[in-house]
Amino acid sequence: EISFETGVDVDKDIQYGYSGDNVHGIFTNYATGLMQNVRVENLVSWHGNSMGIFIAKGSTVRFDGFAQVNNIVAGHKLTKEQSDALILPNAAPFVCSIFIGPNSDADTYPEKTPSATTTDDFSAMITTKMYGYDYCDNDNVRVGAMDEPLSPETYGLQIDEYKLGKLDLGLYDDGLNHIKSNHYFYQMIIIGLSVFVFAGLAIIYHLACNKNENEKEDIDDDIDWNPNKVTLESSTSYGT
Repeated sequence: EISFETGVDVDKDIQYGYSGDNVHGIFTNYATGLMQNVRVENLVSWHGNSMGIFIAKGSTVRFDGFAQVNNIVAGHKLTKEQSDALILPNAAPFVCSIFIGPNSDADTYPEKTPSATTTDDFSAMITTKMYGYDYCDNDNVRVGAMDEPLSPETYGLQIDEYKLGKLDLGLYDDGLNHIKSNHYFYQMIIIGLSVFVFAGLAIIYHLACNKNENEKEDIDDDIDWNPNKVTLESSTSYGT
């Protein structure tokens, strides 16, 4: 069992383990308000957690419009082996797009449980550029959809665009509309159109050549060459 100090402004629901290396784009603590049309991107923690938006204890937040979260990295400087070797309360680097924090005092103070609600028009767009060794895989602690993150060891490499079949173009729309663009799909469209145009040009060229040949044959047929029909219209004599 892990014990925490009390009376020194340490809240285990917010500062679990060493927290000096955690990164938050937006952090709410005992706050109430509306978040509308928010964009959070390019957050990198070398050894700790990284969260686009953290709705922590005592907070009541309502989301409207859209929230875009992209390129969030937790534990960038740690390998998988180093992450697995961590001992609680220092947990594996955790990444989340929009995280709804816990309330370990829910039995005593249920009113401190963080709450996040959304309007009917709200859309959470989370790209697949999320990196970490642990993540918020439970829908109850997260706003919007989020897929399994990539390994932080691939951050900055080209391979991270293709691992697990995900692409930088991929977006998840929380309105149950999965808007996931596929790079290869567009490549195939371009190739198909190129083949179609090339084939069309080849057909046009072939038809044009046949037309020229037919016209030449028609002209040859129209010329009825008969040397017996050639007459001398005039003659001139020279000399005496």
